[in-house]
Amino acid sequence: VSAHMEWFVEEQRVKGSRSLHCHHASNLIAIVSRHLLHHEFSQAAMAMDPLAQVMDHCPEVVRKNEKYLLEMAFFIAGYDNITEAYEVLSSHSKVDPYRSNPLIVGYCGLLAYLLWKEVEEAMEDRESEEKSLRHAKTALSHFEELNQLDTREANIEMFVHKHAEVCMYVCI
Repeated sequence: VSAHMEWFVEEQRVKGSRSLHCHHASNLIAIVSRHLLHHEFSQAAMAMDPLAQVMDHCPEVVRKNEKYLLEMAFFIAGYDNITEAYEVLSSHSKVDPYRSNPLIVGYCGLLAYLLWKEVEEAMEDRESEEKSLRHAKTALSHFEELNQLDTREANIEMFVHKHAEVCMYVCI
């Protein structure tokens, strides 16, 4: 009887802990949303880190969190700050649960692609050429990483042409 009681007590503790994590995740999502609405991107990005840490305990919130991360990156990019958008998205793409999300990895590649095109259009000297190649290799790296992920539930066709274009540049 005591073994069953210990199991029950442990199960209740875990459920309570999980509930607390989910409540914490919901609060963090509200904080991220508020910062995004006020165009406070660095504060929103800081709230994403602890949010990622509680995601292991609350998987039902993961999809919502990924949506906010992508929204934040697109919002920043919409204000012509591709570099900051890339930094926000790529910093999160290196940790779970984001690194296994094909859309996050693909959009990292797309933002790196846009940085490459931006430098390419303004190319003036040897330093710009090196920077352009660095961005192209970064984009290629993200696209290659995307090829290693399970993409059955994600539409990644939009990245294929950009992947081919950057591959032609880097490989030639």
